[in-house]
Amino acid sequence: MENNMNATNTNDKVEQKLNNLGEGQKEEILYRFERFKSYLGDKVSMGEKMGLKKNSWQKQPKK
Repeated sequence: MENNMNATNTNDKVEQKLNNLGEGQKEEILYRFERFKSYLGDKVSMGEKMGLKKNSWQKQPKK
C-alpha cells in the first residue's frame, strides 16, 4: 500500500512539473528524446548487423 502512495505522490509531482514547463521547454524535451531514440535504434541496428540478437544481449554479463 505504501508503494502505491509513493507512486501517486511521484505522479502528482511529475504532473506539477509538466504543468509548469513552457511550451518551448516541452518541445525541446520531446526533440531530445526523439534524438535519443534514434541514437539507440542506430546502435541496435549496428549490433544486429554484427550478428547480435536480442536474446544474446540479455545473456551478456553486466559490467
